Amino acid sequence: AACLPECMPIGPGDRVAQASNASFDAAVFEIWGAFLHGATLVGVERDVLLSAPALACVLRERGITHLYQTAALFHQHVACPVESGAPPKQCDV
Repeated sequence: AACLPECMPIGPGDRVAQASNASFDAAVFEIWGAFLHGATLVGVERDVLLSAPALACVLRERGITHLYQTAALFHQHVACPVESGAPPKQCDV
């Protein structure tokens, strides 16, 4: 997580979605990446993560700038086009 500025720039003013289960390794990047670099960690409910329209709404409403997803979930969301407004600044698979 300490190397995030080089590969995944996160800083004060950013809002990182906590979308991973705490036992999944991506949670390390979400939690510690946000905390170590002055960003805000924003919880996202599981049922929201599984619905592309609900996720788009939550990203917009909560001002989330960074989202980490598994490749499978990303492809599921891409297959379901929605009007999402501005995308997150960083969306990693």
